[in-house]
Amino acid sequence: GGDAQVRSLWQQRLMANNPALRGLSISVPMVTAGLTHALSVTARLFIDEGDTVVVPSLRWDNYDLIFSTAHGARMQSFPFFTSDGLFNEAAFASVLSSQTSRKLTVLLNFPNNPTGYTPDNRTLRRIAAILTETAASGHDVLVVCDDAYYGLFYEENMGENSLFALLADAHPRLLAIKCDGPTKEDLMWGFRLGFITCGGKGIPRTAYEAFEQKLLGTIRCTVSSSQRAGQSILSEVLVNGAAADEDRRKAQQDMKERYQATRLALKKYGSDKVLIPYPFNSGYFFAFKSQVPTEQLRRFLLEDKSIGTISLPDNILRVAFCSVAQDDIPDLIDSIYRAAHDIAGVEN
Repeated sequence: GGDAQVRSLWQQRLMANNPALRGLSISVPMVTAGLTHALSVTARLFIDEGDTVVVPSLRWDNYDLIFSTAHGARMQSFPFFTSDGLFNEAAFASVLSSQTSRKLTVLLNFPNNPTGYTPDNRTLRRIAAILTETAASGHDVLVVCDDAYYGLFYEENMGENSLFALLADAHPRLLAIKCDGPTKEDLMWGFRLGFITCGGKGIPRTAYEAFEQKLLGTIRCTVSSSQRAGQSILSEVLVNGAAADEDRRKAQQDMKERYQATRLALKKYGSDKVLIPYPFNSGYFFAFKSQVPTEQLRRFLLEDKSIGTISLPDNILRVAFCSVAQDDIPDLIDSIYRAAHDIAGVEN
């Protein structure tokens, strides 16, 4: 289940970064082999064939592999954005109220992958209220919070608390699971370290201990155990990491400046109809709604321009600004638009 010290230190960090958690009882975070493993462990423990999993229309495609392909869940999506580019609260509430089964799982990811969007603090509280009302109506609700990019927020009035923190003491029929880790938060790319934590109103410590034992068994029969080197490094950073904290602050500032450069470069194409960026304000990337086939566009960019992007279903193209120097971002955006226009036969 991971080194005891790093688990305790990560719990302390959760409390420090989420004011709504302070004074609440939650499980001690368990170490997993990355965020994908944390989500897989959650599915293995809680998902039965035929269960409904409510997810946004814009989501990481691995969710479908983990929850549907591997465990037989039915993925029920809702439109992620309103026409004004805000989180679609009405559609979210509607899809929840339409469910007839007692057991209901909801999977949300902020900052969202692939769009890089996070609701503001007020909207996040309303999302928590909708989920609490769903539990109060008689559903047994499991909310899985994929917080892979937590902390990478670039605008005002966001990131005050994780959704998990707003739900960990919300209602006796609601169980919240938090999947997070230093891979993205602390830019420990490649270390494959994650954590899984649960919280629920009125859950006794003995129940949390039982949950942790179930996690231990699931980890043991999947990856056996997570690698120790990264845990030792993370533990050292969390205990004696003043220099690492400064490095993290500088790196996150660098990400913010790349984000700002991306937004500025996109303004040039504000009226473009071939590539339309979805709203974004956080994370490592943003996404286009494309009027040309994105797999064709992806291949063209890679083979002719040495630009790597991700093609997703429904003609969505994800672009990661985190791996591009700030000064190169305008050229990156220009190259993507030129390629899309060439494919579309539109004059640049």
